[in-house]
Amino acid sequence: MNTTYKYLILTLIASTALVGCRDIQDASDRWGAEQDSIQEVDLVPPPPLPSENGADAFDDLDGIEVIEEDGGEDGGEQIPGPNEFVLLEKEPVPLNLDEIKQQVGYPREAKEAEIDGKVVLRILIDEQGKYVKHIVLKDPHPLLTRAVEKEIPALRFSPGEGGRKVVKTWVTIPFQFALMR
Repeated sequence: MNTTYKYLILTLIASTALVGCRDIQDASDRWGAEQDSIQEVDLVPPPPLPSENGADAFDDLDGIEVIEEDGGEDGGEQIPGPNEFVLLEKEPVPLNLDEIKQQVGYPREAKEAEIDGKVVLRILIDEQGKYVKHIVLKDPHPLLTRAVEKEIPALRFSPGEGGRKVVKTWVTIPFQFALMR
């Protein structure tokens, strides 16, 4: 991590601490006294908090379902959280999204019941641009969501690039189901 980023992170942390203090003057007095003792530190994100059943912390969020194709083995690599900011120089691009949307189609039962809506998924892709797991962000109806979830593991991307290397990252993909009325 270069010095500029370290300085920006320390500045962000310090300003956040100042905003959170009840007595701003007291905080600024402490900042002035501690300013000379600031040292560069490599910041390492804490590991995900385990839940009671041993799953990742974000697996327990109400209303969010995480589905993993490979059983969740990550080989000890750091996986970004679904809402974690990852700075990318090159965003991942879906390579076969139109093909997947064709395979999903419009479920016959949903069409007959006049069910429509938008399914929105947050998909984790690996360094090769392959599906790892997903989270359902918006579920208008289980018939529509199941149709998308059945085909989504076949979705492929150009990998995201950050820090001059390919990285695991999350992407959000919507699937719109609209009836012609």
